[in-house]
Amino acid sequence: MVCLARIPTTHSWEVPIHTGMGDWNECPDASVLAAFARRWQLRYGVEIVSATHDVLEFTVYDPPTTREAALELAREQYLLCADIVDQGHGSIAHLAAALQNSNYWYFWWD
Repeated sequence: MVCLARIPTTHSWEVPIHTGMGDWNECPDASVLAAFARRWQLRYGVEIVSATHDVLEFTVYDPPTTREAALELAREQYLLCADIVDQGHGSIAHLAAALQNSNYWYFWWD
């Protein structure tokens, strides 16, 4: 089942706040999710393109292009969502390699 919703905002980083996403298990509360999304929108031009009960997906218009910048971002993303490393990429370095020049980011929480 797919549910589409019109969120009353022009800033996609506000989506977690409007939907009440988070604050369960390992998923941070909506204000934390929104703060990271806002930071990344300003820094990398991201837009949230999908949000479910346990997943956030982003389109990235200005991804990191250097290994150093990608490592810095990977460390931030690990703080937000450890599962993308611990149950996904296996290391911060592998996550950083996937983030460098990538136009898509994916987060999930168990």
